[in-house]
Amino acid sequence: MPYPKPLNDVIYRFELYEKNSNTFKVYTILDTAINELIYKKLIDTPIQKQCLFNSTLEYYMPEVAPYIVLLEVDNIFSNWLLDNCRGNNWGIFLISKSDIKTLAEHYSNMTIVSHEDGNEYFFRYYDPRVLRLYLPTCTNNEFKQFKGPSDYIFFDDKDGLDWEIWPRN
Repeated sequence: MPYPKPLNDVIYRFELYEKNSNTFKVYTILDTAINELIYKKLIDTPIQKQCLFNSTLEYYMPEVAPYIVLLEVDNIFSNWLLDNCRGNNWGIFLISKSDIKTLAEHYSNMTIVSHEDGNEYFFRYYDPRVLRLYLPTCTNNEFKQFKGPSDYIFFDDKDGLDWEIWPRN
């Protein structure tokens, strides 16, 4: 089993491991604002990661920015995250064949959105509590636009006991 049990549950549910073991990767988009330990672990561990804020926001607010991270087998950060994140709304997970740069480009474009009142707001889609409310309101086209190069998006269900997986089958 290449990933810790929480990810294996998802991977095997969709038979992704057997069919595409060399083509898909598992990522997370983490909300470092929710727990200061997340940012500390991110900067202290050698992992593939990228901030989703533009360079100005990243410069002034790196410790509360969203980061996309490639989860790797037997990586200290991946193991720590999966041992501690369930039920805490620390972020969302993605299964994708794309590289981290492609995913970061797509998801960084959604961190700030324009409202019809002309103001701009942070869109904290990487918080499962927000995504749980947002995704059911999306049309099929809106969902496809949101997920972009991700094959699946998943995150804790409202009780933190199981995964909520999109697209739903």
